[in-house]
Amino acid sequence: MSANNTATGTFSTLLAEDEPWARELMVSYIQNRPELALAAIAKDGQEALQAIMDQEFELAFLDINLPSLTGIELIKEAPKKPYIIFVTVSKDYALEAFDIGAVDYLLKPVSIERFHQAVDKALLFLSGTLNQQSSGEAPVPEPSQSKRLFRLLQADYGLTYQESLICSQIYEGLDRDAIIDLLGIKKGTMKFHLKSIFAKTIDQSGDHNGNHSGKLQRLTVFLYKLLK
Repeated sequence: MSANNTATGTFSTLLAEDEPWARELMVSYIQNRPELALAAIAKDGQEALQAIMDQEFELAFLDINLPSLTGIELIKEAPKKPYIIFVTVSKDYALEAFDIGAVDYLLKPVSIERFHQAVDKALLFLSGTLNQQSSGEAPVPEPSQSKRLFRLLQADYGLTYQESLICSQIYEGLDRDAIIDLLGIKKGTMKFHLKSIFAKTIDQSGDHNGNHSGKLQRLTVFLYKLLK
């Protein structure tokens, strides 16, 4: 593991990546975000776990397929859990990653646009942590808004698992292409799900969950138009 003694950003960041080309790319991306301080770089899962035990990180970019310990395994074992953005070549672990509270899930090769989108999302959560610290309270990360919404949609609106997953990603700010790419579905399949989501939520927009429903309807209609 290597430490970065020149880090000057606001949020202490860990990068765990075993592939040199991907590591160099992510380092360049992170160093171009002034909000992030790249404090340590790990090349396998055990190094990353030890780094999390030894240092305080607010954000971590973790490759899922790390040697010695996968990104998912290490975050389950970590006694302290920073906000996590997983990076991988496969879509296979997306559901498990979001289930353990990942902020985002990036597919290699990571584009600069998707990187910035993921960081912007993470900064929303990190800003909440800063507010708690400034008031003298312990920084306790709140459950993901998308995770709470995911459970609500399945229980109250009768959405399928995949429909709920699509909705949670819309709510988190992912665009059409990012969701299609993440879930490995076709445009036609996405369009079918969006029509079903809209039909199931539109009649309940005035109930106690109306804020979520109305917001989802507007976003779903917008994405549906893009798919035409």
